[in-house]
Amino acid sequence: MITASIDFEGGKIQIHRKPECKGYEIKPEDCVVNLSSKDTSELSRFGNGEIGPDNKIIWLKLDFENPYFEHAIVEYVREFLSPDQKIFSRTRSIGWHC
Repeated sequence: MITASIDFEGGKIQIHRKPECKGYEIKPEDCVVNLSSKDTSELSRFGNGEIGPDNKIIWLKLDFENPYFEHAIVEYVREFLSPDQKIFSRTRSIGWHC
């Protein structure tokens, strides 16, 4: 299980493997998207415009029991949120924390 923070203002994405990681602080005003191997329905929130640049911080909570697949989902969401790469450049790596 990983949790990724997507920061529109800072233009960065950070992946956290443990809740005690530095920077892992989900605030009440932050948008949280829960995805797992049993339920991916919240992914549609990106497609219908419910989630996007108006959300300053988006947290992806991913539980697919496969860190490679979870990272691929983070990459997919990055492409979806920034197809022209103006906000989240593909040349910039996604940061990993503890």
